[in-house]
Amino acid sequence: MKKPILSMLVVFAFGVCAVSAQEKYSVSGTVCCVGTADVIVSLSTHEEWESDIEPVFCCAIQLTDEQKTTGKVSFKFEGVPQGRYALLAFQDIDENGKLDRNAKGTPLEPAGTYRPSFLHLWSGTHFEVNQDITLPDIVLISIID
Repeated sequence: MKKPILSMLVVFAFGVCAVSAQEKYSVSGTVCCVGTADVIVSLSTHEEWESDIEPVFCCAIQLTDEQKTTGKVSFKFEGVPQGRYALLAFQDIDENGKLDRNAKGTPLEPAGTYRPSFLHLWSGTHFEVNQDITLPDIVLISIID
């Protein structure tokens, strides 16, 4: 009885070592925005994207005077494990820390994704992280005025 338990512990220990040794990457880019509200950028796994789980990789950026003038904000996430992710950026106009949407799911604040998608669906916006990545500019657009 002790032998199977010991074997399971050894397998578990190797699994933990393999996960902790997994390579990590950086994901960076620039958000193009208009206005003075904070820009929130999040890099989400599929599970985080489809639920109310707060993404591990998320940052709120207070715009400097220069960023307000140029309309460009840089971001960089370090230590991102290999996998599939989607990136969402938006300007937090009402300062509540979340992207507000109408009943149909359309964003009420200027927003954009790595691959432009009207409703920000996972299937059209995710990408593979298996090396350091610099994404093309994320352009925030306002669909509802």
